[in-house]
Amino acid sequence: MRRILTALWTLVCLAVLVTITWLPASLGQRIGFAQFIAWPEPTLAVLGAIGVLLLASALVTRHAVRTTIAMVAVVVLVALPWGLPRLADPPRAYAADAVPPADDGALRVLAWNVAGQEESLGDVADVAATVSPQVIALPETTLSEAHELADDLAARGIRMTALPTSGSDAAWPSSVLVSPSLGGYRVVADTSQTVRPGIAITSRSGGPTIVVAHAQQPGFDAEQASTWREHLAWLAAWCDRGEAIIVGDFNGTDGNIGRTLGSCTAPGADAAGSTTGGTWPSALPAWLSAPIDRVYTSGWRVSGLWPIDGQRDGASDHRPIVTDLVRAQD
Repeated sequence: MRRILTALWTLVCLAVLVTITWLPASLGQRIGFAQFIAWPEPTLAVLGAIGVLLLASALVTRHAVRTTIAMVAVVVLVALPWGLPRLADPPRAYAADAVPPADDGALRVLAWNVAGQEESLGDVADVAATVSPQVIALPETTLSEAHELADDLAARGIRMTALPTSGSDAAWPSSVLVSPSLGGYRVVADTSQTVRPGIAITSRSGGPTIVVAHAQQPGFDAEQASTWREHLAWLAAWCDRGEAIIVGDFNGTDGNIGRTLGSCTAPGADAAGSTTGGTWPSALPAWLSAPIDRVYTSGWRVSGLWPIDGQRDGASDHRPIVTDLVRAQD
């Protein structure tokens, strides 16, 4: 019986590992697989615990020891391509005051989905006052809430402008605050989507286009999944128009977004901080949660990415991220 259980455990582990390591490109946006590929850590944690119990049981009872060790070894070997990058760059989150100052010439962006909770705007201001961003991207935040945040920041001596959000959907709002030091920015009006997955702002002084992303959840029905893919296509269109920074809540990770964002690329392994630290749900540790709050760039590169921990309980079910960006040729 133990051999059968161990064999079943091995088959399940191999199927899971093959799916998340080698099949995201073909399965990452299909119903069911999208959610799993974006957030496999809970499943892997359960399977890992079961494996430890099976191995311990075999060693204690001295029954099927060689078979169990062999099967566990096979699973560990197959897991290496997925696990080694995470050992090299362990998923983690940082206290806001642990984020280093931005380098000269870098553009610093703070992004946080506080789900439109007005009472959480003070939490956003606290993080902003600590990390000094030049742009604050706010999925699920209305213009009036953005103005309230700008007033709070002004009272702390931080001047930022809440841009008119004519390009944002009233039922699916996103807002953005920009420092005057970046020069003039304007919101791009867009009517190409029934429910727009964010807003785009373009520079009047040669800066990059900045898109605050808030994509539809993939969902488990065909309509939701189709809308999510349409939203990713809308975001990708900005990547192919020149220098662009796409930042916010993608409701997906690198594993299932893959190369769907046109010429935009994900942060490289050389970025400071943690490019794999989970942001949702914030109640779970960073190594167990999903990094669905992301940044992708075209013509720019990410020099640092820090998921932020230590927020007030109830501030949001997302962690904020702080990202530093520089032009790709710099």
